[in-house]
Amino acid sequence: MTRRKVQDDVETGGISLTRDEPGGFYRDVPAGHYHIAPVSYNRDINQDRDVDLAAGQQLYVKILSSQSWDGACRDCVRDTFYAWVIPPQIAEGEIARVRNSI
Repeated sequence: MTRRKVQDDVETGGISLTRDEPGGFYRDVPAGHYHIAPVSYNRDINQDRDVDLAAGQQLYVKILSSQSWDGACRDCVRDTFYAWVIPPQIAEGEIARVRNSI
């Protein structure tokens, strides 16, 4: 897996999330069950995440890209995106580094 800029949207529970500031996405959603699915050309196992959010809970999801898995194309390279749930202390540190590097 490599870190790459994600140009595509992420969909969660039918809500499309778009990048609104450097370092990631933010969306205030009601408590409930959500299916987080990065928009990806290819499909692989473990790309999406299902999460249950309580009222007031924060969740950090990192979108990663892999060019090494392409089930649809032998002679070309296309990103396959994966959603990983990240612990808050790690995510907040990564977000701060991205914002400070701009």
